[in-house]
Amino acid sequence: MIDTLFIPCLRDGLVFQEVEGESLVLDNSKGLIHQLNGSAAYILTCCNGEDNIQSIIDHVIEKYSIDKDTASNDVFQAISSFKKLNFINE
Repeated sequence: MIDTLFIPCLRDGLVFQEVEGESLVLDNSKGLIHQLNGSAAYILTCCNGEDNIQSIIDHVIEKYSIDKDTASNDVFQAISSFKKLNFINE
C-alpha cells in the first residue's frame, strides 16, 4: 500500500527525456516508449529515492499553485500508475 511515507525511486532500465516538448519514458527492458503529460512527468522526476510522497505532494503544490487535496489526488494517482507500469521500485 502506498502512503505518504513511501519513497518512490525510478527503477533501473528506464530513461526519462524530453523530445520536442514531449515527456517520454523509454523502457529498454520491454522495448516500450511511454508519453507523459506535464504534471505526470514532473511527479516522475520527483521519484528520486529521496523524497517521500508527502514531499512530492508539497513540491506539486508549490509548482502548480494548487490545493493540497488536488495535489494529493494527482500524486497518488500518478504513483499508482507508475507502479502498474513498473516505473518505480517497491
